[in-house]
Amino acid sequence: MNLIRNVSLLLLLAIGVVSKSYAITNNEIKTVQIEMLSRITSEVEAYATTINIDPEYIVYCRIEMNNKIDLLPKNGSIPFGINYFQIADSQTLRSVIYNREVYEKSNIKLCLANVKKTLSDAK
Repeated sequence: MNLIRNVSLLLLLAIGVVSKSYAITNNEIKTVQIEMLSRITSEVEAYATTINIDPEYIVYCRIEMNNKIDLLPKNGSIPFGINYFQIADSQTLRSVIYNREVYEKSNIKLCLANVKKTLSDAK
């Protein structure tokens, strides 16, 4: 049910229906981003340990992911084309951040798995 609610909020945000009367603060934006990055780092480091790959490959995978993200349009699409400072409320901000977090964790873990396979195949 939360997934449906999150998707609904994101769709409303994307079409500009969400009210902008409850502005969020810069500190709140910074805090949720720092928390997100911390969760991502913890999870991908644990995954690298689990698959027995050098954690330095996390840096490689982050760079690869950022290169992909840089190619995405900055058109308000969620979660990478949106300006966090234009989000109307905390709940919407957290929903957008959640979607970004899921994408980044998944992308980095898939990259690590591919690196592991490539290195194993090279032996």
